[in-house]
Amino acid sequence: MNIGEIDLDLVLNSDEFRGEVRNIQSEANIAGTKISSAFSKIGKAVSAAFSVAAVTSFVKAVTKSAAEVQAANSQFVQTFGSMSNSARDAMKKVADESGIVQSRLQGVGTSIFAFAKTTGMDSASALSMMREALQVTADSAAYYDRSLEDTAESLKAFLKGNYANDAALGLSCTETTRNTAANKLYGKSFKELSEAQKQLTLLQMVKDANAASGALGQAARESDGLENVLGNSARSPDRRRKVRG
Repeated sequence: MNIGEIDLDLVLNSDEFRGEVRNIQSEANIAGTKISSAFSKIGKAVSAAFSVAAVTSFVKAVTKSAAEVQAANSQFVQTFGSMSNSARDAMKKVADESGIVQSRLQGVGTSIFAFAKTTGMDSASALSMMREALQVTADSAAYYDRSLEDTAESLKAFLKGNYANDAALGLSCTETTRNTAANKLYGKSFKELSEAQKQLTLLQMVKDANAASGALGQAARESDGLENVLGNSARSPDRRRKVRG
């Protein structure tokens, strides 16, 4: 017996999705009541699992997740503007090489690009830095068995000058090592660099550390690992959720 269905098609930025959200509470209550009633004869455990409260809670969680992705998409457009297609291509390249779904990289890439722009980089340089930073994040997360999101936070903090995050990224960042890297890239000490040059130097230090440790390419090697598979599933941008009776 078909006693009710909640069908949420989370296609972002669509009129259909917004329409479903407007009616979501009433539909959840109606479906929950039907489900709870139908299973009441089977036992309390099953009835509770399909109660109005349980169904409504599930729907709210799905809606919240979709709303967060919508907000991220809006931020993406505002940040990249006319370069949106180039940014998507850059993120897709990293996603394809590392086995990470593109939506997981979007928030990290957007924030890194925006930060790079504030240091004085032009859009092309900032986009290039973003792509390299995304690959570094993916490889470091896989190699050191950390989540992509936590590793991204460590990398962003490091690029902003919080050198205490160096150990989490697998390197030692001291005044000496910074000067060595700066001289290798630009022929001057670290403190003499522009803000943009400092960020690129710090990123290069992480890249060099990954190459030395063997972390380079680790994301691709672990693309079918459990944590990456679960992370991809949780952040898939186009999911369909159904509660059937």
